[in-house]
Amino acid sequence: MTAHWARVIRHAPLAALLIIAAMILMAAGADLLAPHSPIAVRMELALRPPWFMAGGQHAYPLGTDALGRDVLSRLMYGGRASLLVALISISVSTVVGTGFGLVAGYAGGWVDTVIMRAVDVVLTLPVILLALIFVVIAGPSLWVVTAILTLVLWSRFARLVRGEALAWKHREFVQYARGAGSTPLRIMCVHVLPNLLNSVVVLATLQVGFAIVVEASLSFLGAGAPPPSPTWGGMIAAGRTYMETAWWLVLFPGTAIVLTVLSFNLFGDWLRDVLDPTIQQL
Repeated sequence: MTAHWARVIRHAPLAALLIIAAMILMAAGADLLAPHSPIAVRMELALRPPWFMAGGQHAYPLGTDALGRDVLSRLMYGGRASLLVALISISVSTVVGTGFGLVAGYAGGWVDTVIMRAVDVVLTLPVILLALIFVVIAGPSLWVVTAILTLVLWSRFARLVRGEALAWKHREFVQYARGAGSTPLRIMCVHVLPNLLNSVVVLATLQVGFAIVVEASLSFLGAGAPPPSPTWGGMIAAGRTYMETAWWLVLFPGTAIVLTVLSFNLFGDWLRDVLDPTIQQL
């Protein structure tokens, strides 16, 4: 039994990577892979069950919703929305947070104090409440969700990078570069930053799951892309009133969220183990 579970754990990152690849392929190729339009209404096909149940059709393998829209097609396009929000918000947060964290850790003094107090303030902000306030002001949109996630996530990168920059700036090779007349900007970009990239990449991977959960939660509350644009959270919100008679409306988008988030977390943990030299030496 122990050997069996050891094999399962050893192959978990590979399974996670395959699921991530499948989700990305499904989202990126939704225009070509989706069997039907995600927004076309066909009331005569409303609430058709999945193909393996009585009354189901192979043309609609995961069934249809209350408006006769294909669940599989909406899952594909909904995955595109979730992954796009995560990609944009994490990419911008990585650049901004790494830059601020690097400056704070290397410069120290009042610069460090100002940046880290800003980080502390951002970390205390309630993401969902903040997003709902912005939605009231600007209206529901995926861009609002992306902006809120960026506002929140950059502080996590800044705190991580600042802590590591504090340690790296006292290393001998940095002292030598400073003595040789290198500018602070060159030292940060050439000598300190490359040693932080592993940690930044791992954190970025682990934050994908968080971004997807937040986007799905906000879409569930009506703060994401407005209907009829498909999102995983919006699909769950629309299908919850039919849970007793059309359970597939909630099960399939919920499963997509769980699988995607779990896969990114597993892959991030594996990446951390691979890139962290202290763990490799144990």
